[in-house]
Amino acid sequence: MGLSVFTFAAAKITNGLIFHVGRGDYKAKFWLQPIALAVSFGFAEPELRDIQRLVEEHCDELIEAFIFVFMAGVEELTSSIAVRSWVEDGRVWLELSDQRLISFPVSKYRRLAGAPEELVKKVQLRAQGRALRWEELERRHLG
Repeated sequence: MGLSVFTFAAAKITNGLIFHVGRGDYKAKFWLQPIALAVSFGFAEPELRDIQRLVEEHCDELIEAFIFVFMAGVEELTSSIAVRSWVEDGRVWLELSDQRLISFPVSKYRRLAGAPEELVKKVQLRAQGRALRWEELERRHLG
């Protein structure tokens, strides 16, 4: 599937949650409840099936992340960015620019939980501190 960017949008919460996927000029939007492709531009059918499978596998996590971001106050969360990330005692930790520390358990995410610890510890900050990436894990999974 290559490297893609995943984001959320919710024009009207009453209409449901929409999850955006993009790579270059390629775009796809999926409704999360129920899961369905809303619109797509550029992605081939096999890629869309792979993306939909990932959305289905991680739907609960996506909804939790949406609630965390949109229900906790977008302004407060987007004003802070991660300045450092690390893995310690089975948790991924982030130090934010406002000096807050947040973490989540590695075991919550199937791909991380099943990966060797030395690879999980190679977490990298991306997108100016607004995203995490595990390049070596991605290569193993997609390769």
